[in-house]
This record gives sequence, structure tokens and C-alpha cells, in this order.
Amino acid sequence: MKPASRLRFVLIATLATVGCAGAPGPASLTDAGTKTVRLSEWAGLQPRSYRLHVPAGLTSSPAPLVVALHGAFSSARIMEGRSGLNAAAERHGFVVAYPNGEGLLGRIRHWNAGECCGPASFRGRDDVGFVGRVIDDVARRLPIDPERVYLTGFSNGGMLAWRFASEHPERVAAVAPVAAMAAVALPGDGAAVPLILFHGAADPVIPADDVEASLDSWARRNGCAPDPSEAHLREGLLRMRTWRSCASGGAVEAWELAGWGHRWPGPHFSDARVDGLRGFDGAEILWRFFESSFRAERASSSRQASLAR
Repeated sequence: MKPASRLRFVLIATLATVGCAGAPGPASLTDAGTKTVRLSEWAGLQPRSYRLHVPAGLTSSPAPLVVALHGAFSSARIMEGRSGLNAAAERHGFVVAYPNGEGLLGRIRHWNAGECCGPASFRGRDDVGFVGRVIDDVARRLPIDPERVYLTGFSNGGMLAWRFASEHPERVAAVAPVAAMAAVALPGDGAAVPLILFHGAADPVIPADDVEASLDSWARRNGCAPDPSEAHLREGLLRMRTWRSCASGGAVEAWELAGWGHRWPGPHFSDARVDGLRGFDGAEILWRFFESSFRAERASSSRQASLAR
């Protein structure tokens, strides 16, 4: 490299580093909207980042946080655009963080969810640690209620949601995998975490049997009775199963969408349909489930059950 070219390269790299280090926090109590937050200090081959959505009217009162993980070959921006979570956040007053998986040149992003997926998995990236770092960073910037931190994810991101909730039940109040089974062995014991799951009956990517196996394992972990109640909605296009009699208070709920493929169950896709699933909004449904789940209540319930034995 010629000296002049080398000097230009060094100057550009230095300015980029200073710019990242000196940038102000992406959000304050008065900054409504969505911004990109960079975590340049995170260990890895490249700086890590996430998108942060702050709803209008956020006050100093601690707010709930939903962490939403994109699928493989996707990104935080795509998850933000397709999930409908920003609109739900504006209606209900919660904060949303959309972490970015590690990728090549900002694309082809994956998560290490265990046995899946891509370079993140076979390189053993600590994506469980990264999600925890995102939660901590959001809580540093905004008033977040630690008892109301929730996790959702689509496909490979849903697999990481399974894994994170399994390994760190003390950090999440509820979890919502979408089009995803667990990609790690789920332990049969541990603190219960309420779970709601969405899956398309026509999903060609995620085998229904694997989803059922993950559901059964989670219901047993939460101390639920083996036979869930079942309801059919929208002229039978929605099958909802509910495990409610759970000794630990960790309810489990599963929504199966007839004729639905490997897509997020929300208006981005459902509004384009002409059948009975038009307008179906998974973000609204998962938030209703999240809203009823508090980590402190679950811990108190578990303590009372333990004292009663």
C-alpha cells in the first residue's frame, strides 16, 4: 500500500473509531422512535448492534422491555418491519430492542442457538451473552422494569429465545418463540418461564414434531398437567392449546395457524391474504400473554408452593 493510501486508511479508521466512541446515547426519556445502538466493545470479529424502539410518552416509571430476535439471513431492521412490535409498543407503552446477529458485511446474519445456525453456531459465538448485554445496555439508558423483561424471536432467533430462557430463567418473565423449536437439550428442571409459541401448520422449514417435542419438554419443566385445553378460532384456522394447571405458575400456550408457512404471524403477511387469517396480529397476542407474566409473581408463587409442601 502506498504511504498516501495508508495514511488515508488510518485517518478513516481513526475517525470511525472516535465517532463511535464519542457518540451520545441513542435514546433518552424524550427520544421517541427507533435508533441503532452500537456496542463496539463487544468481543467478536465485528462491532455488535441493536435497534431500540422507544414509544411516545415514556415516563420515568420503569417500563417493560421486549427483546425481539430476527431469523437467519435476516436483520434487526427486517424483524422490526415485519413483526408489528413497534405498533404494539406504541399502543401499550413498552420498549423494544432488536439485536443484530453476527453476519458478513452486515448481511447473512445468524445466531448461535445451539445446533443451529450458520457461522455463529459452528464458531461458537456467545449470543446468549450478547442478548444479556443488550438487556443490560437498554436498562442503562432507559427506566426498565427488571421483572418485566420478555423475549421473542423468529426461526433461528426463536431458537435462541428458547436457549436464553432455558439458561437464564432469572432474566426473563416470559418467552415467545415463533416458527422455532429448541436447538439445545432442554433441562427437565429449573425455574419456570411462561411460554407462548406460534407455528404454521404448513411450515416447510421447522418440523412440527420437533416443535411438539420442545413444547412437551417446556410444559414438563413448568410443572404443567400433560393434557392442554384446546380451542379452535376463526372457523378452525387457528388452533390454540393452553397448559394452565402448572404447579410453578409458568403457563404454556401454543397457537397453530392452518395453511401458514415459515412467516411471522402478523399483518405484514396476513393482510395480504384473502382467507380468515387476514389481520391476525401475533404481536398483539404475545403482548397480552406477556402482560400477564411477572417474574416476581412467579418467584413468590414458587416460594409459597415450596412452603406448603
